[in-house]
Amino acid sequence: MKKLTAYLLVLTTLLMLTFTYNVGTTAAAWDGMTIDTSWYNTTDTEFTLTTAAQLAGLAAIVNGKATGIAADDFDGKTIKLGADVDLGGYDWTPIGTQKGSSGTNGFRGTFDGQQHSISNLSYYVDSGRKNLDGAYFGFFGILSGTAKNINFVSAAVINTVPLNAAIIAGKMDGTLSQCTVDADSYYESHTNAVGMLTGRVTGTIENCINYGTLFAYGNSTQNLIAGAIAGIAESGATVKNCVNYGDVIGRVRDTNPGQAGIGGIVAFLNGSKIEDCVNYGKISLADLTLNDKSGVGGIVGKFHTTADVSEVKNCYNFGPVEGKDGDTTHTGLILGLPR
Repeated sequence: MKKLTAYLLVLTTLLMLTFTYNVGTTAAAWDGMTIDTSWYNTTDTEFTLTTAAQLAGLAAIVNGKATGIAADDFDGKTIKLGADVDLGGYDWTPIGTQKGSSGTNGFRGTFDGQQHSISNLSYYVDSGRKNLDGAYFGFFGILSGTAKNINFVSAAVINTVPLNAAIIAGKMDGTLSQCTVDADSYYESHTNAVGMLTGRVTGTIENCINYGTLFAYGNSTQNLIAGAIAGIAESGATVKNCVNYGDVIGRVRDTNPGQAGIGGIVAFLNGSKIEDCVNYGKISLADLTLNDKSGVGGIVGKFHTTADVSEVKNCYNFGPVEGKDGDTTHTGLILGLPR
């Protein structure tokens, strides 16, 4: 055990050393309206963006909403972030919405943040907004390509309806690498599958760190699924070399809830793998309805597995894990509830 603990502490230190901010000049904060697509053409395969208006232009192009420009999912192309960008706290439209022209693929290119920061990402999703843009929300709605080397600062997002949502990507079947969410970021979710990095993943998350806080509230018959790194990892997903320092705080408020899972790395693990990950955050679930289908764990809230095998390997939890006294929430330092 001492050997394993020492190894993981070294791993965490090495991870921390790899995350260096590329400090530079931040452009003026976005005004929430300006969309700049002047940088785009159909011949180049690499573009460097330096303003929030240009990022909004990227979203408009991928979603098929840019005037005079055909929708482009950027497959085989690279977007580089050339400066720190401030989104100004205005309501953000994801890059690759479920109801945009990108369909189920979303953004398929490579987005390289070059260790720059994206600050003040914000969105509020109610039933009207969901009807407009679909069920996947984050900086990316659907990410089928690669996003790497991005630092998210002071993000503040809220949803009041069932979503697959996060700070970075709502749904992700590509690769997320070397990304961070800072301690001033928070997510307040009122139901369903959410995470600080991604809501639902079938791809790979690697070498990422979360410091932000996730508040998750369950209502009606909806499932409450909240993980510091990812809400649901399924269909062969891999989460590796990731660290969480943020708290995940779950509350089930309704008298007839669905299943609930709260995890320091992943909430529901279904036919997928977590390896070499560490949690330091406080992970808690007060299940006010005495639901015996609930699980809270330092690494995984619940093995939501059928025929496929899930695996947790070389992971360690240093944070407190809490269920409510007297309820039937399954609580564990690593795993809350095996199905």
